[in-house]
Amino acid sequence: MIGWSRDALHINRCISRLFAICIGIASLCAGPAFAVESVTVTSPVSGAIIGGGFSFQSSLSPGSTTTTVEYRLNGGYFSGELPPPFAFAWHAAYAANGSYTVQAVAHDDQGAEVAVSPVVAFTLAPRPEGGGIVLTAPDLSTPLSGTVTFTAQVTLAPGRVFERAIIVIDGRQPPVATSFSLGFSASFDTTVLADGTHEVVVEAFDALGQSWVGLVQRPFTVANGHVLRELRCTYRTLYFIPGESATIAARAVFADGLEEAIASGATFSSSDASIAAVDAAGVVTAVAVGDATVSVAARGRTRQVTVHVDQAHRFAHLSKGGGPLTVYDPQKSLFMRSVFFLGEPAMSAEPRLAAAMQAAAVNTMEDTIYYNPIGLTTPDYESWRTAVDVEFTKKVAAAKANGFGLFFAGDEIDRTAPALHHSIDSTSYGPRAVRHAFDFFIASGVQVGIDMVDEVNFMWGDTPTPNDGRWLSRSPPIPDDAFTALMSTIALADPQPRALSLGWPVSLGSAQAAANWMLNRTISDHVTAYWDYILENRYVYPWRVSLAEGASNMDLFIDTRYRDRGMPLLALGKLTGFGYAKGLPADTSEFVPGKDSIERPGGVPLTITADIMYQIVKGAAGVREYAYDTPSWRAERANSGYLGGLQQGADPFGIGTDRWAAMAAAFQVIAALEADLLQPMANAPDLGNDLAVCVKRGQRGALVIAVNMSEAAQRTRLELASLRAGANGAASRYRLIGSRWRSATIGMDASADVVIAPGETVIWRFMAGTDPHTTASTGGTGATSGATAGTPDTAPGTGGATGSDAGGSAHCGSGGGMVFAVVAFAIALRVRRRRPLLQPLPLLSRNPIRTGTAS
Repeated sequence: MIGWSRDALHINRCISRLFAICIGIASLCAGPAFAVESVTVTSPVSGAIIGGGFSFQSSLSPGSTTTTVEYRLNGGYFSGELPPPFAFAWHAAYAANGSYTVQAVAHDDQGAEVAVSPVVAFTLAPRPEGGGIVLTAPDLSTPLSGTVTFTAQVTLAPGRVFERAIIVIDGRQPPVATSFSLGFSASFDTTVLADGTHEVVVEAFDALGQSWVGLVQRPFTVANGHVLRELRCTYRTLYFIPGESATIAARAVFADGLEEAIASGATFSSSDASIAAVDAAGVVTAVAVGDATVSVAARGRTRQVTVHVDQAHRFAHLSKGGGPLTVYDPQKSLFMRSVFFLGEPAMSAEPRLAAAMQAAAVNTMEDTIYYNPIGLTTPDYESWRTAVDVEFTKKVAAAKANGFGLFFAGDEIDRTAPALHHSIDSTSYGPRAVRHAFDFFIASGVQVGIDMVDEVNFMWGDTPTPNDGRWLSRSPPIPDDAFTALMSTIALADPQPRALSLGWPVSLGSAQAAANWMLNRTISDHVTAYWDYILENRYVYPWRVSLAEGASNMDLFIDTRYRDRGMPLLALGKLTGFGYAKGLPADTSEFVPGKDSIERPGGVPLTITADIMYQIVKGAAGVREYAYDTPSWRAERANSGYLGGLQQGADPFGIGTDRWAAMAAAFQVIAALEADLLQPMANAPDLGNDLAVCVKRGQRGALVIAVNMSEAAQRTRLELASLRAGANGAASRYRLIGSRWRSATIGMDASADVVIAPGETVIWRFMAGTDPHTTASTGGTGATSGATAGTPDTAPGTGGATGSDAGGSAHCGSGGGMVFAVVAFAIALRVRRRRPLLQPLPLLSRNPIRTGTAS
């Protein structure tokens, strides 16, 4: 009887599989009846001329499965993904006079593109008096090759004064050409670009406020074929300890995407052989601690490889309750994620904030450590301590209740001459009060770190230990040894190694100021990397910063001024919108486009997430986003009168919610990978100039991060075999772009051909054993669904990819009809036979996928 049952069961399985496959084939053949999608732009209409506010709108086909729609302006990133009703309010004043196009792109719930609308052309005329710029050559309707000449003509309205015009390719700074003439031409060698779609922006500025006269933004196609494009090496960055070595091999990369190993003829040289030596075969050997550059030359091209030699393979980072660390501690280690001004006062004023912070994977509050007695009415130490302990207790209670750490601002101690004088004055109770504040919070166990003075060089110059009496003219006079005395007081509460990490951030100052304050190990434990968009050649887009603008400025400040690999690096994120000046007549309103004037573009979801992930590639051990839109900021904007330098922060409920959601998406990914991100940096492969890449490697396995900081999609091949060496556990891949991220298990292939969209981050994770994060919360929607094994690893909106990084893709494609039929039939079998769902169909099983859309 048992044997008969097994035979019957086997027959039943075969029949069920055959029947399911037949239904699947029939459904696939009839797929369009299930999955036809279309999207149409309904506003603006073709040929519209717009000078004020309007809304981009679209309509979908009946029965559409679309969950979000994004708009692409002139073929480039614009609105990000929008939920129903898929409307995006805008204003012509955000741009410049010129001709524009828009397309709507529909996405399903996994972020896959399911439909793209026809292009709609329209004109923006924010300056009705006229003026603009026209690109007269080359003809961008046909593919470009070789060296081409861009020719443009600027026209000025009466009263405008021409300043300059620039030509930018793929958002990169500096421009490929700058002209101070109304009519100009510039040559450009297209062979430096990969074959495919790129973008040119030609724009003109006036000398009055450096505002835009006109702008042309157009996509174009490059088709050079098998022409040498660039030289690449095995590695772009090497991380060594003395005595270690690695071999650098050169390869030629062609415009058509093919690569060729260079077997002979390559030469190698080191910028400093006392740190990193290289022989004729390309073997690089670490000699002593320091940084060096190895140059590789072949076929008329040169490539540079950065070599970092440290005393140990370590990664400096912060902890909750224990000071800086260099080795991961699962009980204490912290990848800090915070937002300026989000502390206990803000949380008390807005009761919804704590939950919103947790949902956004914020793990650290920012608050003041001190209330200086000079600003209070407490006559003696005991009355001061009684008063401030009430506030201190609130901060600690809020942190513990929500699982947050506490990162402090110390400006009340030493930002001004009166504050610093009281803090070091032995005839007052100032030193005793400072010590009490440190004692109190160190005892709490939730302390993370403190920045003692915001932008200290602006307040106190380029050194904490002058010898020329430069501060004696202050009121009250400050002696040269003031900060030495202050550090002595702090040491009584927190001697080195400190339990509360100290930092002294400088801002846009000299390298010498950074060395004297921030990198000075006697007073500082961590680095806070302030940076800003410092551009000589003006911004590429009026409505947002470009990806390359962010990358070039982070490189400028982090690489040249703010680096000590033995100190945790806290990076500054840009969460603010437009910088603007109020127009006349002054009023109490928020930013009014068309009346108020834009001084600088702001962040958008694409740039916010890309900047955060790029800083991780640069070595960040924490990110501080600037900034929460506080009530005081809103009051300042309302009461400013005619004033420039205004900006909007972001919050989860009102202003800048799209920017908040993007920050949340990046923070959620960091939270899911936190333990891996705190492992040491390892040798990183060379994937070209536009893909920033880092590798993390430790006992847990390996993590590979690639971020596209170009406005053009990047197609590349990543050799995975060497990267996953020693990692035999689970493998997964994360993709993050704007406010959407998703993760999936992947196969154990030797390589991955991948297309990475502009601003997108792709992360491969190879575990050394059982994945401890398989049940980790992903934040956002936390939706769980399936992903077909073997689908191409393709970025949204970039077309198909070849090769294999099999499995885990969030793209469902036209196979939805077949999957529906198979699932439906399996459900029927389960009801009839009381069997586990899909058990008869193991060959059609799907890899698990986690998705998150920050909200």
